[in-house]
Amino acid sequence: MLAPLHARTRLVSSLLLLTGACGSGGDEATKVAPPESRSSKPEANEVVLDLKGAGPAKGSMKAAVTKAVDDAKAVAPDEGTAPDDGSTAGTASASGSGPGSGAAYARFFWAHSDEGKTVIDMIDVVDPSSKEDIVMAIADPHGHPDGIEQVLPEDVALPPGFARGNEWVIAGIDGEHRGKAVAFGAFLGAGESHFTVVLDGEFSGLAARAGDFPGPVPRLRKVELLDLKQGDGKALFDAIRPALAKAGPPSVRKAMGRKRIGAKDLQVVEGRFGGGMTHLIAVSVALRPRDISADRVSGLLLADATGRLEIVHPLGLSMDAYELRYLVDLEGDGQDEVIWDSFYYEGRYAILTGWDAAGARIDRTLTGDGA
Repeated sequence: MLAPLHARTRLVSSLLLLTGACGSGGDEATKVAPPESRSSKPEANEVVLDLKGAGPAKGSMKAAVTKAVDDAKAVAPDEGTAPDDGSTAGTASASGSGPGSGAAYARFFWAHSDEGKTVIDMIDVVDPSSKEDIVMAIADPHGHPDGIEQVLPEDVALPPGFARGNEWVIAGIDGEHRGKAVAFGAFLGAGESHFTVVLDGEFSGLAARAGDFPGPVPRLRKVELLDLKQGDGKALFDAIRPALAKAGPPSVRKAMGRKRIGAKDLQVVEGRFGGGMTHLIAVSVALRPRDISADRVSGLLLADATGRLEIVHPLGLSMDAYELRYLVDLEGDGQDEVIWDSFYYEGRYAILTGWDAAGARIDRTLTGDGA
């Protein structure tokens, strides 16, 4: 059963708002872009060169994101916490619970403003005991309300960890905002089930229950792309160009033929990343393939000023394009996490990526949808 038209229309609007600025209201999409995708499967035995020397990295973006999400795919109360207490209830039951762990990252979602309210759109709400999706069991009897135009009845049994009046916190580009849950929605999108928490106030940004930020609530920093055609940007591009040519498997080099990755194919953002890395690079090289599921080369890399590269998501043939959105220091440890979009012609997902104390990457899909 598809969501009613009003819910689906709002879903599209909310995904487009992922491309807009985070603020205290009146957000508008900076551009209209198609949503995110499911990356194509990697070729058999395909290995991407790890330029840091830590061994080969296998697989595609989807495999990496799916594993991280599967590891933390529950919105369930912490053991010993009353379901409706609104502090840490509803966090994921994944291994580890400190800052930078899968469990801590699973507490974060994306919030966008809509008609004077704040909507937190969740796509991984499951039964904490069975790990089964329970959103449709709530949505079907009530006409798939979106939480704004139509809402779930006040007497409906909400998933564990959710209750009216619970306080939520949003980290935006203009600072910290707080709101209380006033309504809920549940509906089926194109490929995901959506549970929405609606807050009073109109804010956008990274959202979590009160008490679930690991320290003071940080500000999001909207990315400022480095100009690769002059100054320090050109020097960095010249330093990483030789390594970029080797950063993909044979299938990538074959698909690109004699075409080289150019400055126009990269988004580069300066930040503070693990291992002394100073720049995050999103690669998106449009191709003209016969197969629409592999119409570009995409990947995420880290670099330092010397041209040393480290793979975040391997370069590969995909239908996905990546777009860097925000940097944020969640733990106040001087190391940045990044919020970025992965999208294709009929889907978009917002992803939070960070690194744990051992340097292992953690991906958290905040929200999104795709057929």
